[in-house]
Amino acid sequence: MTYLISTITDEGILMASDSRLNYHHEALDHSTNERYQLISAVADCIEKTFLLEPFKIGIQFLGIGYFQKGNDKFPLSHFIQQICEDVLESDPAMIKFKKIYSNLKDITEKGNTGQYVNGVMACYDNNIPYIATFNTFIDDFSVNAYEPGAYVESEPCSTVRPKDKKGAIKYINEKITDISKKRFWDVGGPIDILELKPDNSSQWLQKNPLVFSGSLTELLENFKNNPQNINGQLLNPPIKQKLNL
Repeated sequence: MTYLISTITDEGILMASDSRLNYHHEALDHSTNERYQLISAVADCIEKTFLLEPFKIGIQFLGIGYFQKGNDKFPLSHFIQQICEDVLESDPAMIKFKKIYSNLKDITEKGNTGQYVNGVMACYDNNIPYIATFNTFIDDFSVNAYEPGAYVESEPCSTVRPKDKKGAIKYINEKITDISKKRFWDVGGPIDILELKPDNSSQWLQKNPLVFSGSLTELLENFKNNPQNINGQLLNPPIKQKLNL
């Protein structure tokens, strides 16, 4: 899983995510007839927030799956160019977001708990900040314009968001760190923060230097033989967690 925070300050949009990856398989709890994840390993090496160039769109994924490409499966970083194929720089924000979402649906499978993506997109259009949320599992997509202090976060939260950049960065780091203490198997590792500005410039305020973008086969090989290569560890015993779709 993941923890995402997108918040609008007086200076720009901040898009933040943790960098923890968990390896799990799905199973059925016969006593409740509910599906769950059995998490057996974690690593702090996965990208969940991306800058889509040249469109100056930030995109975040809540939970990073591995999707088929050739004879193996790869993380979403391998599909960034594909999801931008139809997008034009001249498109308004709404059209850009719709095209990207449509392309995301093409690489996922509606209703398949192992083959879907949900997350957030953001950009400026005529100095107005727009944020889109999406979930291909239930085919849900929406876009709204926002004011400073507004936010989109992984879980409902009534905390008032700072409108100043420094305060917002402090809030992001404290909130994601706090969540990681409660759910280390889901959330943790270095926190990435991407800033998008009204003039369509952007910068990484924080970035995990250790990124693993290899295939699923390579990931499992690292967990088996050399987990420190991906800042990973095996969990013994595994963590059982209900699917959160």
